[in-house]
Amino acid sequence: MLRSMTGYGKVVKSTDITDVSVEIRTLNSKFCEINIRMPKQFVFLEISLKNMIKEKLKRGKVDVFIEVTPKKVVNNPVLNRNLLASYMSILRELQMESEIIDDIRIDHILKFPDVISYEDNEELYSEIGEIITNAVEDALSKVDEMRAVEGNKLKEDLENRISNIAKLREDIENLVDENYKLNMERIKNRLNDLNINIDNDRLAQEAAILAERSDINEEVVRIKSHVNQFKNVLNDDGEVGKKLDFIAQELHREFNTITAKAILSEIKNKVIEAKVEVDKIREQVQNIV
Repeated sequence: MLRSMTGYGKVVKSTDITDVSVEIRTLNSKFCEINIRMPKQFVFLEISLKNMIKEKLKRGKVDVFIEVTPKKVVNNPVLNRNLLASYMSILRELQMESEIIDDIRIDHILKFPDVISYEDNEELYSEIGEIITNAVEDALSKVDEMRAVEGNKLKEDLENRISNIAKLREDIENLVDENYKLNMERIKNRLNDLNINIDNDRLAQEAAILAERSDINEEVVRIKSHVNQFKNVLNDDGEVGKKLDFIAQELHREFNTITAKAILSEIKNKVIEAKVEVDKIREQVQNIV
């Protein structure tokens, strides 16, 4: 199924230990560019989340916003008893030497560094990490659904445009013989105007050689092949955007060649119409995975 690179998904999960909000936005890009913004204490999830996102979305610029509001304490306070004993010993020594009679209060002790430190609640972090991962997975599913919907719209538009090109190609094909004959006549007239002493058979032979160089039949045949290939790729699974872009470039090149070779104004006009469609296709396929 064709997928657009434009998508959006948001998921909010609420449990007894945390609230998690995940918002994902995707835009078109040649590669898979992933930017995740989340609380720094959960950066240990970044690599696994990026791998999950890349596997699911394949291509595009992906912005992920993760908000976490824990409902339980994730950092347990720990009293450093040895350090506290050292501080108390120093304070008592100061009291004795300076004859300070003020009492030692708790607020004094708390001002000393590292008396109380904080340890991560690894079990709780692991549980919250699993909730975050599940929320990202659900948000990715929503993004993928939107990409599929947008992809269907793009596919319908591309099918219409490639069908228009196919019809224009047929119109040009019907004019190939007329274009060739007109070109032959012009070449013969030019050779005659040069007053070269040459018999009629040789004149016809030289004219045919020159006309062959400006024949557009090969381009018309290749365009038919490119059109069929484009239609087939539209129905392929997986990443088809780059393939479609390449085929569109080939179509553009063939039509440019026809413009340079063709004499009939009717053909040139058909080519202009076809190139407009090709340009629209090249613009659209930039947003396809």
